[in-house]
Amino acid sequence: MRRAVGAVLIVVTAAGVVTALTTLFMSMRTVMDIGGTCGSGGPYEIAHPCPGNVAGLLPAAIWGGLIFTGLYVLVALRFKAPSFVSLIWPALFLSLAYNFFDYGVRGGVNGGWIVCGIVFALMGSCRCSGPCRTSGASTSTGARTTRSPGMSPRPEPPWAAPSRR
Repeated sequence: MRRAVGAVLIVVTAAGVVTALTTLFMSMRTVMDIGGTCGSGGPYEIAHPCPGNVAGLLPAAIWGGLIFTGLYVLVALRFKAPSFVSLIWPALFLSLAYNFFDYGVRGGVNGGWIVCGIVFALMGSCRCSGPCRTSGASTSTGARTTRSPGMSPRPEPPWAAPSRR
């Protein structure tokens, strides 16, 4: 029963992350279709009103992605399930970089979109692995480790053979 609950929670939280990323990706494309800026409400004259519900969807997708990513990590740790959390950062920034590159070459070259695409591609390809792992470097005690001090060991997946101790 515990495994079933864990599996359902993993699927639900991962689906939340995917939904948030997809909503952000598509909302960004909608704003880029009208030139890259839009506004709604407020005391100023608005040159480009935001289409549909984009003004609410973009911040909701960002916050939803953060919340569901956190929940996904907690559930994966709680139920000792394999985690794909290291792929979320590249998925976010590389998909948004694709949008910038795609719109940067549509109907001619737009240097601003291309520069943004390069920045986002660099952000998506540089994972946050430096401070999180020591990659087998020696610690102050001389012991070699594959994780930083204070981090718990990686849990064994349920299908793995029991380790010999």
